Amino acid sequence: MNTNAAEIPIETGAWAQEEYGDAQLGSKRRTDRLVQMAARGAHRPSGIVSEVFNDSAELEGAYRFVRNPHVDHVEIGAAAHRATARRASGAPFVFVPVDGSNITVPWAAGTEAFGPVGTSSQCVRGVEVMSAIAVHPNGTPLGLCGQQWWVRFDRGAKKKPKSHKPRPLHKKETQHWLKCIQQTERAFSVENDGVRRWYQCDAGADFREMLRWMAETDQLATVRAAQDRRLDPSDDDYIRYLWEYVTATDILGTYEFEVPEGRKRQARTARIEVRATAVPIRLYDSWNKKADSVSLTAVLAREAATAPQDEDPIEWLLLTNAAVTSFEDAVQVIQGYGLRWRIEAFHRTWKSGCNVEDTLMEDPAHLIVWATILAGVAMRIERLTHLARQQPELPATEELTKTEIDAIIVLRKPKNQQRGDFVTIGEAVQWIAELGGYRGKSSGGPPGTVVIGRGLRDVAIAAQVLRNLDPSPS
Repeated sequence: MNTNAAEIPIETGAWAQEEYGDAQLGSKRRTDRLVQMAARGAHRPSGIVSEVFNDSAELEGAYRFVRNPHVDHVEIGAAAHRATARRASGAPFVFVPVDGSNITVPWAAGTEAFGPVGTSSQCVRGVEVMSAIAVHPNGTPLGLCGQQWWVRFDRGAKKKPKSHKPRPLHKKETQHWLKCIQQTERAFSVENDGVRRWYQCDAGADFREMLRWMAETDQLATVRAAQDRRLDPSDDDYIRYLWEYVTATDILGTYEFEVPEGRKRQARTARIEVRATAVPIRLYDSWNKKADSVSLTAVLAREAATAPQDEDPIEWLLLTNAAVTSFEDAVQVIQGYGLRWRIEAFHRTWKSGCNVEDTLMEDPAHLIVWATILAGVAMRIERLTHLARQQPELPATEELTKTEIDAIIVLRKPKNQQRGDFVTIGEAVQWIAELGGYRGKSSGGPPGTVVIGRGLRDVAIAAQVLRNLDPSPS
């Protein structure tokens, strides 16, 4: 497990040190190895470890690391979560999208080590994961701040008839929503407790314990409603339900936004009506046979008269513990939930840009260690992509080393540019993407994470060559 600082790629070593350098793995040698592996993973991201490490000694060290029973993937993730909290310094608050996904292992269809994912008819196996990422209010991804892994139980031929007896939370997969949030809280309590967190969750988080936590916490949270929940009865004992009650309230205001063309959406200017009201939600605990209520705010955003005839209108009914006293407050809740798609973008980059599902590891524990490292790499690519689009005039040195920038110039040969020249982050990422196969406007939009990730691999190789030719610090 011996490592040498000189072995760490200079081009990605600074990022890897920031991300994982304070991991508590019981040994400084293990932490050094983790930093080295993260740097190499950013060099050539791949789910196949042998594609990342071309030196036999490094490859053997990487395999020994992921197989080491003393290496805890929870602590690897916690180091990245603390790094994310540090990046949030100066922000008034951060949005924290939370969502679940899975890592499929295509070759494992006939094995028992991995659990079933997707529907039973698909016969796909792998591991489940719940992730949380932090996003600056301006939309910039900051990094991972929570991650929970589990393998589903495979009942197989011994499957018993479904029991209707209620189960406690610790026996349900919904527990991972709250556990992921708890990881985020721990990271920020250590590094940046003054920055408030605003959790953004889709309809999968509309369960009793989550709503109760929202009513009790000092942090902010928004959950998209999935159930037409019963409310506390009114003074005349009339039974009320969520959707009907919110729809009957007055419209606070309207706004318009551009809907881009999608797989199930036509491009258009959508007109959104906004309603908001306090709701006393009745929660029945079937496990303990009792009911109570929590007070939250419901914000309804519904498209009015602009949806095509063959499409359902846009509609979000959001439950939040944020104070909503005006139309502007309600719009902020809606726009905050709109940033939840950032975590879906992270999942795509993790799987398509870092190819995490190409893994050949036969043990879920080993896969999880390597996938946790690649998750940090995926967030680095997401951050580069966003900054290039939204803050293109930033100096490229904000996110890339001088060696990487020189390598980009050597490979791409941009007109009137030489090694050592000033380069913006917008220019650098554009050239990286072109090295990865991006063809400008003919590609259908700005460069995405897949071509950027592909280009970064070439840049990393060229940067290492430059470093070998000129070993002086850059």
